[in-house]
Amino acid sequence: RLMYKLPETLSGEIDHYGTQIDEYLAGEIDPVKFKSVRVPMGIYEQRKDGTYMVRVRCVGGYISPWQLNQVALIARKYEASVVHITTRQELQIQKVELDKTLLIVQDLFEAGLASRGGGGNTVRNIMASVDAGIARDEVFDVTPYAVALTNKLIAEPDSWALPRKFKVSFSGSEKDNAYAAFNDLGFIARIKNGKRGFKVYIGGSLGAKAMVGYVLFDFAPADDLYYITDAVKKLFSRYGNRRNKHKARLRFVFYKLGKEKVFELFHQIYNEIRKTENLPFEIEKLDFPTVVHQLKPELLSSQEFKTWEKRYVIEQKQNDLLSIIIPVDHGNIDCDKLIKIAEFIQQFGDDVLRFSMRQNIHLRNIPSQYLGNVYNFLSKLEISIHEPFLLNSLVSCTGSDTCRLGICMAKGALSSIRKELGKNNLPLDDLNDLNINISGCPNSCGQHKAADL
Repeated sequence: RLMYKLPETLSGEIDHYGTQIDEYLAGEIDPVKFKSVRVPMGIYEQRKDGTYMVRVRCVGGYISPWQLNQVALIARKYEASVVHITTRQELQIQKVELDKTLLIVQDLFEAGLASRGGGGNTVRNIMASVDAGIARDEVFDVTPYAVALTNKLIAEPDSWALPRKFKVSFSGSEKDNAYAAFNDLGFIARIKNGKRGFKVYIGGSLGAKAMVGYVLFDFAPADDLYYITDAVKKLFSRYGNRRNKHKARLRFVFYKLGKEKVFELFHQIYNEIRKTENLPFEIEKLDFPTVVHQLKPELLSSQEFKTWEKRYVIEQKQNDLLSIIIPVDHGNIDCDKLIKIAEFIQQFGDDVLRFSMRQNIHLRNIPSQYLGNVYNFLSKLEISIHEPFLLNSLVSCTGSDTCRLGICMAKGALSSIRKELGKNNLPLDDLNDLNINISGCPNSCGQHKAADL
């Protein structure tokens, strides 16, 4: 099942990117002009000259097992040894040559996936709570809204020509585990008088001169979701700084004009849209086919199994269904392991995984009778499942290892912290909720400003 719809224009944009590669390699266009085409396609040059990475849009961290298998096969086909999970719930295919980036994007298209908007002054991957749809404490499942908004935004030309990146996030409850308050536009699920809606934040960011978003609406009906988003996008496009990229994010409009003026401008645009435009916005129910399981349950009772269950298994609000966290070191996972994971979980259906902002894989909708099967599978795969959860939930950006903007070796620092914590006799199982994040530069891709440490 495809979670989002590829825009009709995407095929032509991929062809155009291929033409631009040819012209760049032939010396017919300069690096700056080529970068302006390459980066909005979600393709970044890495620290080593001549190597690139391709970002893959995964709305709310969702991807089907079949698509996951395709990404891993594509990565392996073009000699990328690992696939990387980002702190915005996307995937990256890293360390590939420039001419191969076109082939990767073409293959992703065939798998129903897009890299477009993975970088540049565009609408980026829309995030959602990793436990959306299964959390016991959620107000309602925000996933369909994140998908519907993605389908609208990535089909609009002005989504690719903004002053700077535009980030959106949905959280299912006030605990805000998708950082809605720290995005340019954030939505937190609420119900008022029996009607679904959202608390809406605007202007948040974790980068340089970080800002917690202002509350734009304490409650906005869900039917107004797209009107609000379109108005904020238009506001940003008109008043954002297009001359200085270091002061171009939406929060800088607030710094320049002040909250009252920005809110006034928003409501002018919003009211005009409501009067003059009829904007259809369909929320599709995400129906996944019922799965008939053929597995024979593997029943376990060892102390190691029980400890793992306590650390990495979460009961869903649905009876007898479980969510299981698969830890991924630094968000990097070997292509062959990823293929095996995709093939294993495919037998549980299409709605069986999300990528978390902590760069791990969260399985979902696993019948409790098959918990032993999952444990045995992960054990054979040599996944790090026998350590306290804290050690497998530490987050860092890639830092100067591969990123051209990286100043510090964030991954190395994180590895050292992990090693020191692991060899001390600390009660780490009592610290499951502690978030430790590291960023290698002020851009805060490691989201350190929202962490406990």
